[in-house]
Amino acid sequence: MEDGFTLKMEEWKMKKDWNALEMEEVEAKNEKLRLKIEKMEAKNVTFRGRTKIIKEKIELANLKVKWLTVIVVILVGIGMIYFGGKGWLKKKMLALP
Repeated sequence: MEDGFTLKMEEWKMKKDWNALEMEEVEAKNEKLRLKIEKMEAKNVTFRGRTKIIKEKIELANLKVKWLTVIVVILVGIGMIYFGGKGWLKKKMLALP
């Protein structure tokens, strides 16, 4: 009986050791995955920063275009008022498509 019991104990210890080795492997894989996730999070942060900068540049460009449009409209209006009585500008304006 002792032999059967000792065999069972040794078998149990071997299973325990095997489980410990498997757990170490799993923990190592988890650590590798954590490192990959951290790298991807760092990349996401940099991409978010880049997209934010690009969005700000686009908004600034749109604002510039809006102001340039306003300035052009004002200048054209002033020109039409100032040169409105002159026939040469009317002819040129009507000649435009």
